[in-house]
Amino acid sequence: MLAVYGPFKARYNVAATTWMTNNPGKTISIYNINELAGLAFNKAMTRGNILSAFRKTGIQPFNADNFLEEDFLMSSATDRPATAPALEVNNTNADDNLDPRDDDIQHENR
Repeated sequence: MLAVYGPFKARYNVAATTWMTNNPGKTISIYNINELAGLAFNKAMTRGNILSAFRKTGIQPFNADNFLEEDFLMSSATDRPATAPALEVNNTNADDNLDPRDDDIQHENR
């Protein structure tokens, strides 16, 4: 997502610098962030940047050779059969824990 968020960050910094230049002595508040982010978003989230992100990841057009086998070595730690026995879950009924002498329960059962 660097192809999209990198330009967004750069455009936001430009918008913030411009705002501070036009408003000397003031600080950017949470009420200004929406406006600045909107300006940056419209300039950074372009069709070209988005398509570039998909091309870079190999999603569109699909590129099966985008990654090497070595890129998947870390996932081999999870590609093993489970060796630990499954934990047994005790199915308890919530009503078993209620005291029938409780006034609230007696009122509900009337």
